[in-house]
Amino acid sequence: MQWLLWEAEEDKSVRHRLSQLVYQVNQNCDARVLELEREHIRVSRQLVWCDLDGFGELIEANDYKKAFEMFERGFLSALTAKRTEALADWLDEKRRDLRNRLRTSALEHWDAAEAAHDWTAARTTAEVLLRLNPGEELVLRRVMRAHAMTGQVREVEATYRAFAERAAPEGEWVPEPETLELLKEFRPATGTIPRGRMDEVSDPGATAPFVGRNDSITPVSNRVHQTGRHWQTVVVAGETGIGKTRFARELVKSASLRGYRIVSASPAELEAGIPLSLMLEVVSQPWITPFIDGLPAPWKPMLLSLLPRSHANVEGTLAAHVPTLENLPRHICEAFLHLFTAIARTRKTILFLDDFHWADAASARLLQFLARRWTTGGFTLLLAYRPEELRGHDIVSQWIDLLKADAGATVTTLGPLKPDPARRLARAIAVDDVTNAAIDRVVALAGGNPRFLIDLAVATKVGADRYMYRDRIAVPASVEQSLIRRIQGLSEPARRVLSSLAVLGRAATFAHLLRIADCSRDDCADALEELQDRRLVVWVNGGVRIRQDIVTAAIYERLSPARRTLLHARTAELLNDQREREPLELVALHYFWAGNHDMAYLYATEAVKKTPAADISGRLHLLRVAYDVSAGLSRTLVAASLARANYGSRRLRAALRFGQEALQNPGEFQPAELAPIRLIVADTQQRLGFTEPGTALREFTEAAAIAANERDEVLQAVVVESTVELLDRRADYESMAEQASRIAKMGSLVNPAAQSRISAALSQVARHTDPEAAIRHAERAVAVARQAGLQDETAAALYRLAITLKARGQLAAEGAWEVLDEAKHACHEAGHCGSLALLLLAQADWQTRTGDHESAEDALTEAAAVVNTMDCPQIRAMEGLARGILALATGRVKSAERALDLARGPESDHADSDPEVHSLPAKTTAALGGLEGCVLLESGRIGVAARVAERHPLQEPMAHQPEILILFHTRLKSRVGDLSGALDLLERAVDATEAVRPMEWLSLALELVRLARRSGNPRPELARKAQATARNLGLPGVAEEFGPFSGE
Repeated sequence: MQWLLWEAEEDKSVRHRLSQLVYQVNQNCDARVLELEREHIRVSRQLVWCDLDGFGELIEANDYKKAFEMFERGFLSALTAKRTEALADWLDEKRRDLRNRLRTSALEHWDAAEAAHDWTAARTTAEVLLRLNPGEELVLRRVMRAHAMTGQVREVEATYRAFAERAAPEGEWVPEPETLELLKEFRPATGTIPRGRMDEVSDPGATAPFVGRNDSITPVSNRVHQTGRHWQTVVVAGETGIGKTRFARELVKSASLRGYRIVSASPAELEAGIPLSLMLEVVSQPWITPFIDGLPAPWKPMLLSLLPRSHANVEGTLAAHVPTLENLPRHICEAFLHLFTAIARTRKTILFLDDFHWADAASARLLQFLARRWTTGGFTLLLAYRPEELRGHDIVSQWIDLLKADAGATVTTLGPLKPDPARRLARAIAVDDVTNAAIDRVVALAGGNPRFLIDLAVATKVGADRYMYRDRIAVPASVEQSLIRRIQGLSEPARRVLSSLAVLGRAATFAHLLRIADCSRDDCADALEELQDRRLVVWVNGGVRIRQDIVTAAIYERLSPARRTLLHARTAELLNDQREREPLELVALHYFWAGNHDMAYLYATEAVKKTPAADISGRLHLLRVAYDVSAGLSRTLVAASLARANYGSRRLRAALRFGQEALQNPGEFQPAELAPIRLIVADTQQRLGFTEPGTALREFTEAAAIAANERDEVLQAVVVESTVELLDRRADYESMAEQASRIAKMGSLVNPAAQSRISAALSQVARHTDPEAAIRHAERAVAVARQAGLQDETAAALYRLAITLKARGQLAAEGAWEVLDEAKHACHEAGHCGSLALLLLAQADWQTRTGDHESAEDALTEAAAVVNTMDCPQIRAMEGLARGILALATGRVKSAERALDLARGPESDHADSDPEVHSLPAKTTAALGGLEGCVLLESGRIGVAARVAERHPLQEPMAHQPEILILFHTRLKSRVGDLSGALDLLERAVDATEAVRPMEWLSLALELVRLARRSGNPRPELARKAQATARNLGLPGVAEEFGPFSGE
């Protein structure tokens, strides 16, 4: 290794350079990835991802393109040192192995993709095989076939020409006969698929991937390819937009590559009354003229008589005779039989007739005649039709029914796409930045119909909105056209049932439809049969629903306002009668759409009351429903409830918006009702950095005056709590002490909720000065709240007790951890998401300090799920801070950097904030500065760390400075050689934190004894004292860390 790196022989200096390199690699990678073992260097394969691993993963994932690009760069190509002969031979052998592995896997994937008709995957694989084997003509044919099957006909010839130039630059290359034959197939001189139907480049569906149909197309394709010298019929059925034409197109592509002649035509709806219109369109194609001319009499003149426009100057043409449905002469049928027999005799032929539901009856009878009397030549009749369009086409419908019963015919009915293929199709069509949620919405609306899915995906915008719980979308033209056709001629009962289903917006039982549609049982049953025949509805789980949600939306939009109101009123009354089984918010919404806002508000608020406080997302959803269906005073009251709910879950921007809306109508509230909303708005603005803390405190003072005037003890306690919390965030401990004096002047309180809240506030004040008193106050708060059965106050008091026990270092004491678990459960049940998040972060911090890093990681994962919905800058910063400290404790510097980025948050989070006002408390900002400095020191960037220290200096009193900031400044002084300064700083920090912050004191004491021994002036007495303290706190693991420094 030394020789390869520096071309130097073994000596101490070179070995030292190698040792330094190993150390730097481990530091930069934030893990021990390299180890020196005597003359060997070992790599940790559990930690290091090698590009050979990536090569294998790409092959396993069938991503042969990227695998080839990696192979093409070369194995050990970055090794530019002079190589020995043995090393060069080994490298060549390794490259051959990698090439063979890639080629073998790609060949297997090609075979599988070809069998499954997955030509997109087959094309990519074939292109890689051609790059691996640029002179192999068999691979060339595979690439040509794959390009053609995916519609890239121009690429076929381009690939062929490029291969020819490589094979013989002077133009002397002679391709194999198979290659020439295949090339001819891509330049068909006979009939093709109508351009307007299947090659329309402006239609995104024409270039959309063919997904979700492999299981259906494979047996049909195999059946077509097995055509011998006989007739066979293949029928593809399905509703509008289900993908019949695309399915047939894939069949035709595959057959054309196998040498089949393709003939195609498509009838028009208005020409269904013209006898033989469809078949005359087929034989009118110019390339068929030579076959007609080659027929003997009387067949040639007979056919020419049907085509006077094309053969007006042909001598001997019989007088034009147009047959009718009742009078289709047999000799005309015989003439067509001789013509198609002559065509099929020269080459296997497929006649593809799209939209066959519009075929004229004479053409249908003629085709049945041909099928019954066919004797020689391979001929496949491929039909595509919509079952719902067969009404009024009795002969065509009758023949389709006969084909379904014919064992010799292949009938395939296409159903909706499954969700996974539907998502892939929508993602392939939609713009790149459309969210997964928007894609899921498109898939749900389309109901598996590819045409609807494509049109919706094209029209979907990134920020598509919703309107009152119904999709507000522009219904695609394909849906409108399909709907108009299917509802034409519907009976009145069928229209009423369909409108009722659209208004209900979900599956309905027969009994429900009887009430909503207001029709008799017989009429309703007949209507459902009629709608099912037209493929508008489907039965699911004992009920009936409209087949696709987008059709539901289209029908709903076509209803008149009066009809909507009437049907919503009936639906609301029905659901109201069954409200024990139906969601109350649904009852409220239908009352709202019916115009009955009072009833809508009544049921929405009842739904909120029945929702557990622990179900935050459900409660917020129902409150939003109540907000949307209400107006006036009711809306203002719900806005106040939304402000409180969002504030408790620390969704601060929503809390601020609804709180400000509630305050716009202050006359709707009593002063004591208005004050808590003002507290929420003021505190939220300060937390988000919109106002200075002094502004919030002035608002709190006004609220306190209102509480005193109204003699509202609970409001007084809430104001005290909010004030203490704000002062604690600001680290204004003098003002907190003043609050304790004001509390003493309040006198005895009667209300238990007020008593509990005041005790909790006193606990928060005492935590920084008298920890034992803080525990007593918190325990009293819990006892009072429990005795009175107050859920909110119990959760708040337990939170305060758990946080105080953690700060005092007593979570390892008997029963303390149970208090923490009980506090988390109580906060969850009460919906106090902010407190729950802080408890989980406190738990993770404790477990990090005690060395239980796995449990700390689990606690942070649980906290992330809670914090994820919040926009509170402080809590998000505290989460990042806890993650960063844990990462440093486990030696993961890169993870600590990512955690630091998480703690700072995106700049957009504070785009509306006053640049002169900081949303994060000063102590949180200082802690983040300490984390940043420690990360920089671990990365060896001492100069940058020094600038961070200038921005975040330590301030007095030391007892109130973040531990991580103290450690950073200490370690920085130590790194720059100022050991005495580092020791002095630690001495002062240890003295300041001993009485009030025992866990931080232990951490700082450990840092001090380590640094003291390194400086040659050990501190065994401090180590022994710390050992005793740790044991008293029930932390034997922490106590053991002081063992090497205790002198024992």
